[in-house]
Amino acid sequence: MNNSIFLWIGSRTEPTFDDLSVAMNTKYDNLPVSSRLFGNTSDLTSSNLSMRLVKRLGKPVYVSLNVPADRLFLNAIELRLQQETKAHPEKFGC
Repeated sequence: MNNSIFLWIGSRTEPTFDDLSVAMNTKYDNLPVSSRLFGNTSDLTSSNLSMRLVKRLGKPVYVSLNVPADRLFLNAIELRLQQETKAHPEKFGC
């Protein structure tokens, strides 16, 4: 996990670790490759999020998404991640 990002998204009051996906760039394609390591195989939300983050950060990203997959809530999460990467690039290895 050297030179990678691990991102856990969940509730402080009810912390769980039921989901984990990883994505990384490959020299064979412009699109990152993604894999679900564990969790609900029919829900690709964390895989998709990890792929978008890899494009932005340029390094492997592990995402554990432990919140309901509500579209508005997920948009708010992504907006906050964009703000955090811009405000604190050193925390994301940028």
